[in-house]
Amino acid sequence: MPQAVSTGLTDIMLPVKSLSALRSINPNYDSLARYSNKLNITGVHAFTLETEEESSTLACRNFAPAAGIDEEAATGTSNGALGAYLVKNDVLNFEDNLTIICEQGYYMNSPSKIIVRLEGRKYDLTVKVGGKAIIVRSGLTSEYKIAEV
Repeated sequence: MPQAVSTGLTDIMLPVKSLSALRSINPNYDSLARYSNKLNITGVHAFTLETEEESSTLACRNFAPAAGIDEEAATGTSNGALGAYLVKNDVLNFEDNLTIICEQGYYMNSPSKIIVRLEGRKYDLTVKVGGKAIIVRSGLTSEYKIAEV
């Protein structure tokens, strides 16, 4: 079920049934921006447990037109919130620690993998987010680690 979740910025977590359904999402960005502003949220983080790659846990898309981003290729805060959502709603088996790998940006030709590490207890979680990013600016490219998880 959709639910607003925050680990710093609030997004609506929107489960979809399949990778095909996730790929076919085509939001009306103006309407979504108005809706997001009305609810005081950043946007919508749609996800499915079906993945493009076997090594991933889930695939997701993030839409935040109210923040000036129609679709985001990699979102740490949204995927951290998604990890907490998955644990609190018993979507994934969780005991003390869990690492999930979130595919994002695949349908905008900017694929990313965000690593979310969940530690602690179901109602007292520590959420850690990391991965690698490539920044392109003025034709120069550099790679750096966001965080070790």
